Amino acid sequence: MYKVMIVDDESWVVESLKGCIHWEEYGFEVVETAYNGVEGYEKIIKTMPDLVFVDIRMPGMNGLELIKKIKESYSCIQFIVLSGYAEFAYAQKALNYKALGYCLKPFDESEIITLLKEAKKVLVIPEKIELYDLLELLERNDGESIGKVNLVLGRYGIEPGQNIIAIVVIGTRGLDLSEGMVNISFKTGTFKRAYFVHGSILEMKKYLEKQLCEEIKSIGISNPVRNVFDIAKALNEADIAAYQFFVSGQKGVYGLYDKDPSIMNECLKNLNRAVSKKDMVSVDKCFNQMVGILTDGCNMKQVYHVYNVINSFCCGQFLSNLQDSSTCHYEQLIVRFKDVNELMHDLKKIVIKEIGVQPEGVLAKTENKSLKNILVFINENFYKDISVQYLADKYHISPNYISQLFKREMGLNLTGYIMKLRMEYARSLLTRTDLSIQEISEKVGYNDYFYFAKIFKKNTSKTPSRYRIDMKK
Repeated sequence: MYKVMIVDDESWVVESLKGCIHWEEYGFEVVETAYNGVEGYEKIIKTMPDLVFVDIRMPGMNGLELIKKIKESYSCIQFIVLSGYAEFAYAQKALNYKALGYCLKPFDESEIITLLKEAKKVLVIPEKIELYDLLELLERNDGESIGKVNLVLGRYGIEPGQNIIAIVVIGTRGLDLSEGMVNISFKTGTFKRAYFVHGSILEMKKYLEKQLCEEIKSIGISNPVRNVFDIAKALNEADIAAYQFFVSGQKGVYGLYDKDPSIMNECLKNLNRAVSKKDMVSVDKCFNQMVGILTDGCNMKQVYHVYNVINSFCCGQFLSNLQDSSTCHYEQLIVRFKDVNELMHDLKKIVIKEIGVQPEGVLAKTENKSLKNILVFINENFYKDISVQYLADKYHISPNYISQLFKREMGLNLTGYIMKLRMEYARSLLTRTDLSIQEISEKVGYNDYFYFAKIFKKNTSKTPSRYRIDMKK
């Protein structure tokens, strides 16, 4: 149901317009009225209606000024101008301010119905905006996009200027929020849900601690933000914090830990030198240092970074600038390992095995026949979690050699090849089926919908929903 507001300085006009048609029959509801331009502006900001009927001439602020002022910040709110015959020229001028149209007094029912049908063609339906689409609007950072975001949040009672807190819950159930608590929630993964709420950070933490149960692994909470531009940042904070149970080894309500990365980066460089020199003593020392650093206040993003960097230089691709790679994601790590200690133990085994491998001998025996067998397996299982180490164990080949084969014969690494297959399958599903974006994300191998949308856009320059729209035109 679309929300309608009527602004006119004559009460009889307001009541006449409210009673002249059955609004609900056409998908609209009159939720607010105002009797001058200043009052109208204040109530529009508070109510966030979809459509406003506004009189041209009013005291304090006329209709044209009201439209112009609202459109500067909330371009998705639509206007229809109310005017008499003597004000016809003003009504036409309102069209230049992007009003949808005008209707003359006294009102004609058929004329208003026609305008409502036209309004439906351009109005945003917030319920159909998926979370990563909402975040894309924030990234654009323009008046129209921010207007849409404000409209969506306003629908759920979340207003800019007040404390907005992002919460991410990992588990098989969501939060049991108390009645009357202002919030908006989205499913963001197979076992993950995100929330935006109003409130105090300390009170919210106490409330969330009472929500912890067997079905909830962990809850991440962001610092409060007031600016709509910071909502995406807050959600990212809460998302990283939600995985802190993997580092701490126990469930809880976590804020974002953010440790200085310079010490860890130095350890990674030392480890790379130790692997190059096949120095087992130094390797052992490096791992002991890294485990201590990770379990002493690091966050999941830093764990993820360490995992990718070590895997990269074990495959002969050390990231000299130590930037995040895309070979894994948080969700995959918590499925594969019980906690950060088990992850580091596994990485240490990979490094030790790498030090003892003689790739030249393996290369002489296997040639490209091994790669063909690997490709057959990957082509049939690309939607599953496949790593270089998994293939090395399965086919008894050095991880380094597998990486070299892919680079030489395929022109890209294993991750790139799997990603290419996944993206091709995703494009096919988007074009040929009516599956939701979430369902497609899971089918191609990504349990985290945000991550899928990010990778898809990186490969196609379009979000999944935009790609589907464009391909079906």
